[in-house]
Amino acid sequence: MAWTDPRLHSARSLLDLPVNEANRRVMAHREAFLGAGAAHEARPVIAASWARVRELGVAPAAERAPLVMSLENIDEILRTQQLGRSGRQVLDRFAPLAEGSRHVIVLADDRGRILYEVGHRGVYEGLEAMNFVPGGDWSEGAVGPNGIGTPLSLGRPEMVLGAEHYCEGWQPWVCYGAPVCDPETGRPLGAVDITGPSGAADIQTLALAISIAQSLEQQLELQTLQNRDHLRSEFREMERRWPGDALMLLSDGGRVLDINGVAVQMLELDRVVHAERPLATVLPDLWLLARDLVQTGRYGERRGEIRLENGMQPQLECRVQPVHHGQRKIGAVLILSGFHRLLSGTATRREPRAPARLVTLDDILGNSPSLAAAKRLCTLAAHDGGSVLLVGETGTGKEMFAQGIHSAGPKRTRPFIALNCGALPRELAASELFGYEPGSFTGADRKGRAGKFEVADGGTLFLDEVDSLDPDVQAKLLRVLEDMRVYRIGNHHGRAVDVRVIAAAGPRLAARLADGSFRLDLYHRLNVIDIHLPPLRDRPEDIALLAQHFLERECRRRGVPLPAIDPAVLSAFSAYHWPGNVRELANVCRRALLVAQGNRISDADLPELLKAHPVPAENMAAPARRSLRSISDDAIRAALEAADGNLTEAARRLGINRTTIYRRQQRWRC
Repeated sequence: MAWTDPRLHSARSLLDLPVNEANRRVMAHREAFLGAGAAHEARPVIAASWARVRELGVAPAAERAPLVMSLENIDEILRTQQLGRSGRQVLDRFAPLAEGSRHVIVLADDRGRILYEVGHRGVYEGLEAMNFVPGGDWSEGAVGPNGIGTPLSLGRPEMVLGAEHYCEGWQPWVCYGAPVCDPETGRPLGAVDITGPSGAADIQTLALAISIAQSLEQQLELQTLQNRDHLRSEFREMERRWPGDALMLLSDGGRVLDINGVAVQMLELDRVVHAERPLATVLPDLWLLARDLVQTGRYGERRGEIRLENGMQPQLECRVQPVHHGQRKIGAVLILSGFHRLLSGTATRREPRAPARLVTLDDILGNSPSLAAAKRLCTLAAHDGGSVLLVGETGTGKEMFAQGIHSAGPKRTRPFIALNCGALPRELAASELFGYEPGSFTGADRKGRAGKFEVADGGTLFLDEVDSLDPDVQAKLLRVLEDMRVYRIGNHHGRAVDVRVIAAAGPRLAARLADGSFRLDLYHRLNVIDIHLPPLRDRPEDIALLAQHFLERECRRRGVPLPAIDPAVLSAFSAYHWPGNVRELANVCRRALLVAQGNRISDADLPELLKAHPVPAENMAAPARRSLRSISDDAIRAALEAADGNLTEAARRLGINRTTIYRRQQRWRC
């Protein structure tokens, strides 16, 4: 929304008058409206709002807005929803400005409910009396015209000055608001409002509210692009895992982002024509079939008849696999099957697709001793043939190592099947692993279905997050591992399989063994060979190599030249503790390339979390040819000096593990 928008002319004209005079005139207009029901002299936008809220029964004498949300619900939104997460970051950046100018800035959702506030504490205490606080309902229908509800109602920025507020309780204040729109759909997601004493009204504050809303929209757009990259990465992985299935990728809003070749053939769609279109307009029946699962982010199956563009009405089974990024649902993959052309009763023929290339151990980059030791164990495990248990933090590449073991072993030409046990609902875990017979449960395929053990017969089955399985499924898994016979649900006759199992778990495995939620006998059955994958913070010498690889890969994908990297970026990489490990580093590199200006990546292009671990100024000016190791050594030495040699305090300041500093000190003494 440009600041020169002519629709904002009335707000500028109102403040051409001295504020006290403008307020006096507005008060007279309001009294005339309340008395005679007409407000011919008031600004048209305000007169129309007064008329709407009087019809809704809003009380002119109201002094407090209703509280409609609990702090627990608000905290959940701020942690898990894009508007809340990004909005809090943007408002925090503007907090000093609001504090210095004696204003409060708030973020509200699309229903006008306040989620977050920053600004001058004294002003906030005055607003608190009228419930202008998180949880308050400031929709226009609840409290009349104001800087939240009115912009949401109009779909554009607006100012509400003093007596322009229909309710007397808010008349000491002036509000400047602007809607925040979804970059994907254009619909309002919420609003930003700046509120302060009406006597300090200034039209430039409305410009600031617009600027803050635009900053938030840019942040949301960047997050949407990152989500799209993550979704497509997950989609490519699913295409590799299930090359014969029809797959369709949807955004969180239900837009078609990608379709694989099997789905294109099955549904007779044009991948290019239908890109970025809502599924509701591409295949309305399919959207109705999957909508509730896509919108709620639940895994599940649906079956029904859909109508294609060619008029055919096939029966279709649709499985919905939600895709999450951290705690946030960002989209879903539809897995389609059971399709039959209603022509001569024959099923559609599918051309076989060549399986995608799996990762090898040589593809896993890094020269650190800890990584070399893990790869050496993987090579030994590949030729042994026994069960392998990979233990590592999230983002350390457990599936890559599993693929590497498979690729180096005698079953390399046989199937590699991966299953994320943590993503399976409890009621579906057993059927996914072991399969089921026709009619075994409500919603089951009438033909039955093979489980992952049968699909992987002769090859390797990778069970990620195996420690998340329920105890009853653990017992069934143990039975299969002991005699290598699979019993489908609803069938008491087992089928022999030849499957090499590679399992993976996170650091919480030890706690689950201790509290009994993961069976010790299953642990020992899986743990023939255990391999601990090192976190990225324990292999700092690999960070620069990995960052270079991720940037080169992303540049090739985008068709852009590789930018230069400022030394400050390497300093930040060295000081950061990388809780998300290699996956987080890849995402940071992708983001930096996306937001960088020109042909150089600077520390300004890094996320705020990485900027929270500063290093001394002399390191920031160091020449680019310095090694990442020497930069990190200097940062550790400076932190130790500042902490008077206290390892625990230095580790806390740097955000790294205490043992990392200890090992580095031992290396310095050599």
